[in-house]
Amino acid sequence: GQEITYVLTATNLANALSAAENVTVTDTLPDNLTFVSATPSSGTCGTIPAVGGVTGSTTTNDVICNLGTVNHGAQRTVTILARANTLTSQGVASITNVASVSTTTNETDTTNNTATLTTAIQPPSLDLLVNKTDSVDPIEVGEDTVYTISVTNVGPSAAEDVVLTDTMPPLRLS
Repeated sequence: GQEITYVLTATNLANALSAAENVTVTDTLPDNLTFVSATPSSGTCGTIPAVGGVTGSTTTNDVICNLGTVNHGAQRTVTILARANTLTSQGVASITNVASVSTTTNETDTTNNTATLTTAIQPPSLDLLVNKTDSVDPIEVGEDTVYTISVTNVGPSAAEDVVLTDTMPPLRLS
């Protein structure tokens, strides 16, 4: 699927009275996304699920980033990359991402500490082509041949969980 980029911004307004200490951003990713990365402008991110893991499968969906101190009039960002999977689009028109920020410093206004973003999801558009060739044609009785099967996706979406079944005739095979 296509990558989704979330950019989270934690801002300590210029009219703030002091620096915000121990700033933490928590981003709750929607289910059925493959987590790619989380990159903070400063500080560190602990991620669950692990890189390459699918959200909602066996773990929580939280990406938690500790950004340290944000001075008044300053901001810190976290860029999160995830990829939509085929499961993401099955029966789902949109996904919702929720992010929040917290600090150990007393705040005068906590009503602006959460943001929600809804993203439309389109089902994948695939065009799979299959081709089968043999190494000897025509083949004589008792001769061996090798069949080569290739599958190509001409897209535009990535094809996931593709299964190819080749049913051979039950007679005359050894």
